[in-house]
Amino acid sequence: MLTIEQSLEERKQTIEKLKELHERYESNEEIAIRYAQGLFMLTIEQSQEERGQSVAKLQELHEQYESNEEIAIEYARGLFNLMLEQSQKECEQTIEKLKELYERYKSNGEVAIAYAKGLGRLAVKRPLKECRQCKTKLRDLYECFRDNEEVMVGYMDSLINISFVQDTEEDVRETIQESKEILNQYPDNIEIQLSYAQTWFNLTLVQSMEALQQTVLELREYLAQHSDANEEFQLALDKYLEEHPDHTERYSLLRLNVESSFCR
Repeated sequence: MLTIEQSLEERKQTIEKLKELHERYESNEEIAIRYAQGLFMLTIEQSQEERGQSVAKLQELHEQYESNEEIAIEYARGLFNLMLEQSQKECEQTIEKLKELYERYKSNGEVAIAYAKGLGRLAVKRPLKECRQCKTKLRDLYECFRDNEEVMVGYMDSLINISFVQDTEEDVRETIQESKEILNQYPDNIEIQLSYAQTWFNLTLVQSMEALQQTVLELREYLAQHSDANEEFQLALDKYLEEHPDHTERYSLLRLNVESSFCR
């Protein structure tokens, strides 16, 4: 049986057995689904070359069982994982495949999540015009799936990336406002709380020092009120300051002790 606790090598062995069963019983869609799920799980830890091979097998399964949405979901998830280490040009090709899946299965929230995350990944380090195009597509997803909490988590992740590449305070504030709409809808979702804080943090990257200081104070207050999100935010801040040690002083007020009563 394939489990998350297995090592990568153990998973590969299990997948080989599933592959043999699939080839022997091609008419059995339940086996095909298990095989697709296993291939997706492999893409989480594989090298980029191996990941590409697994996604190619997922594509074959999808084409063989075009009407099976469960296989389409695993294919979509695999495509997103493939994007994580692709070049920009390769990402553009992969997002087209995700778009085709989304347009075919528009009512499927899991496919929509993968597409939303893919659009957010595509937006990283893109020219502002193309970034806005990604944002428009994401807004369409938001309107279609505003009652799907998981889709909203994916959308919020994408808004973080988009706000990171925006280069004016006006544009970032507009993205923050979109984030706030989702936060207001799901105020108790810790992932959404964290994404809102990270999008807010990106505002400081385009502000003057005086405006930045005011934003830091407001963000500090927000983090103090959301202790679980703050805990994850501190880890992200650690990573940022490791890469930008000269920014340590300007963000010193965001250093909230997650164990303190102030944060709780």
